[in-house]
Amino acid sequence: MLKHALTVLAAGAITVASALVAPAPATADVNVYTTPGRHVVAGRQWNTTCSAYDANITRCRAEILSGGKWVFNNLTYLATDRANWFDNPLARPGKFTSAGREWITSCNDDWTGQNACRTFIKIGGKWVFNNLVYFTPGDVRYPKFTFDQDTGRLTVTDTELTRFWLLEDTPLYSAAEGAATIGRLGKGTGVTVTQREIGDRSEIYRNGVFSFVPTYALSREAVEPPPAPEDEGTLNRGNSSGLDRVNDNTKKVVRHVWASYPQITTMHGWSRRTTPDHPAGRAVDIMIPNWRNNKALGWEIANYYRENAHHFGINYIIFDQHIWSVARDSQGWRAMGDRGSNTANHKDHVHVNTYDV
Repeated sequence: MLKHALTVLAAGAITVASALVAPAPATADVNVYTTPGRHVVAGRQWNTTCSAYDANITRCRAEILSGGKWVFNNLTYLATDRANWFDNPLARPGKFTSAGREWITSCNDDWTGQNACRTFIKIGGKWVFNNLVYFTPGDVRYPKFTFDQDTGRLTVTDTELTRFWLLEDTPLYSAAEGAATIGRLGKGTGVTVTQREIGDRSEIYRNGVFSFVPTYALSREAVEPPPAPEDEGTLNRGNSSGLDRVNDNTKKVVRHVWASYPQITTMHGWSRRTTPDHPAGRAVDIMIPNWRNNKALGWEIANYYRENAHHFGINYIIFDQHIWSVARDSQGWRAMGDRGSNTANHKDHVHVNTYDV
């Protein structure tokens, strides 16, 4: 009962502050967020009070002197075992809504260091720091999540403990229990595991979305995607064109699409276009059926081939007016300028480009 009660109490506590001041991390010997008393750091006066939050957790409230008044700065929960927080959103990475307000929790970033999470609240269109949660060293293995207050983007950096691969084609769920599947990920897909396990499912973070997969499908060792079946006769099906005239890397993609995505009925490869890649046989356009209402399928395909680019000899992918490339992998999906039409902006198809062989 304690863990469930704690979840309710903590959720209520995060609505306390109404006037927030974004802090800079304390660089002095004293940690103004966790040390009771009055302190002077970087020429500013701080006042910190700490008290028991429950039987296992101590909470400190830090205020800063501004305009002659003590103004709330943040709440800090002192280190305790992660299990004491149960499933509270203040103690795990992700986005959530409480009391009609938007919140984001980031964990293990450069600011907090290992074994800590910090939460931001959206106020006046801006993300403002609100609270810190510390954990007993060594009992939390979240990957490094970094939150950009200006853009509102939460990004992740893998570690050896959090990078896994799928042993088989796997359903993707939006929640840990129940919930209809929201898609599938192919065998060999690499995923980032947040180390949050509920029942027989594990949470993953992939392409900006938290979701769940069956725990049994996860492997620490890299898994090769299944080989695509060899084609018999022409690769062109239905209204497809130019697939027999693409290079071997692109043919490998085409065969894999036909074998793995029955929703796809049309692809276009070689053609006499002004752009260099299609005439050179280096590219295939994977047409998304009912694309206006089917972006999830397009992104599933685009992200699968991004994750497995080295297996297929892929050097860049374009979809939904965004481009990813091997050369600039660290930048993720980059927005592209408007080219004037849905097709030119790659709204209705995924463009997969490969290296020459």
